[in-house]
Amino acid sequence: MRFYNREKELKLLEKVARGKGTRFVIIKGLRRIGKTRTVLEFLKNKNNYAYIFVPKDKSKDLFLEEISQDLNIPKFFNLKDFFRYIFEKYNIVFLDEFQNFYYVDSSAYSELQRIIDEFRRKGKNLLLIVSGSSYSLMNKIFSEYSKALYGRRDLGDNSL
Repeated sequence: MRFYNREKELKLLEKVARGKGTRFVIIKGLRRIGKTRTVLEFLKNKNNYAYIFVPKDKSKDLFLEEISQDLNIPKFFNLKDFFRYIFEKYNIVFLDEFQNFYYVDSSAYSELQRIIDEFRRKGKNLLLIVSGSSYSLMNKIFSEYSKALYGRRDLGDNSL
């Protein structure tokens, strides 16, 4: 299958990827518009990245068990340790259907806030990309002042 009409978005992702420190990109929009495909195309020639799909229908324990097998990493029992490990191990992390952490374990958002802030203070080189198709949940997570990840993004107001 050919890949069409996302050159602008790919150039923008490349520009962000060349940056230093911890960068946080949010991609939101309706289902079936090419969010995941665009990021996977961006990652195609990259080294040291992790693609992680967040399912809506799995418990935290089952999610962590399956992802440890998929990525061939140690098994973790909480999201804090899991996030810290993958952010240390990989230069680029793509969390697809990110809003589903709301169902898996909503503490994911505050854990990410702490780690993102810590990595930024330390100057850790990391590109974190999250995408989501539940527009209302993604807006709630990132646009409400009272939420943990409010104001943390470097790129991502518009849909991809």
